[in-house]
Amino acid sequence: MTLTKLSKGAAWMDDDEKTLAKWFVSRMARLLRQRGVAQTPLLVVRVNDAMVSYLLARRAENLLGFGQADDGTAVPPPPAAYDLVGKAHERLRRATRELEDFCARAGKPIDTGIADRLQPLMEHTRKITEKLGIEED
Repeated sequence: MTLTKLSKGAAWMDDDEKTLAKWFVSRMARLLRQRGVAQTPLLVVRVNDAMVSYLLARRAENLLGFGQADDGTAVPPPPAAYDLVGKAHERLRRATRELEDFCARAGKPIDTGIADRLQPLMEHTRKITEKLGIEED
């Protein structure tokens, strides 16, 4: 399987989910390409896991809408729906983290924080202050 094939969606997806799958995979493919991450079968599996987790979290969130009883009063979703949404979001978080970890193990991290970007500057500044004999607070 490739990211291109993955972007076409799956038989179990409705039309909106197929559109979201195409959007998700195309953005992910662009990010991975920019970061120099090679497309491997294991990478495609990780992207698929993140995409499916995202779509299932959306489906779970849709269960949280209020229904209507026969008399027109609002009926809240069952408590299990809230638990389902929480579990779906946790799975999405794990799938995203696993994708990030996979890319880092492949030698191409896809996300770096501001601290990581500033680290070379801070190291350079530390070396300059050491040469000048300036103590840091």
